[in-house]
Amino acid sequence: MKLKRSLRNQSNATRLKSTGGFKTIAKVVLFDSSSGNVLVIRRTYTDSRRPGQWDIPGGTVEAGETLEAAVIRECNEEVAINIKEADLKLFFTDRDHFNQEDDQVLTVNWLVFYCPVTEQSVNLSFEHEEYKWLSVKEATKLMTYHRYKTVMGIFAESKLNQTQAAAGP
Repeated sequence: MKLKRSLRNQSNATRLKSTGGFKTIAKVVLFDSSSGNVLVIRRTYTDSRRPGQWDIPGGTVEAGETLEAAVIRECNEEVAINIKEADLKLFFTDRDHFNQEDDQVLTVNWLVFYCPVTEQSVNLSFEHEEYKWLSVKEATKLMTYHRYKTVMGIFAESKLNQTQAAAGP
């Protein structure tokens, strides 16, 4: 399977500015192959960045942490689902550059993994207020953040989202 990679072109002006730093976001699509459903979680309405929007588990990679360790930690913190590093498969990356108020440029890298799980109840963190196990099509409709709408679209077109019945023996 090909790794989807989307990089935005920087303007010359952006390239000339000094860097304001780097940030890496690691997310995971939790997929139950027996039902064909993925887990989506709604951010609280008091969230500072995307209040009330539907999301997938994950967050910022901390200093000294591997991408896989960050996804495992975030998944446990946000939805109390334990996943294993061996089950994680990277399938989407993206990079963007943001001009900050101090005329610096922040580079943000997004990496999204796929992880097979068994659909289960979820214990949400304070950062989220609702969850749903939905078909990939339904989850895509709920997403309003362009990046995760794209992620769901790519996941829908991939062979990763096959149900056990469709995948065969």
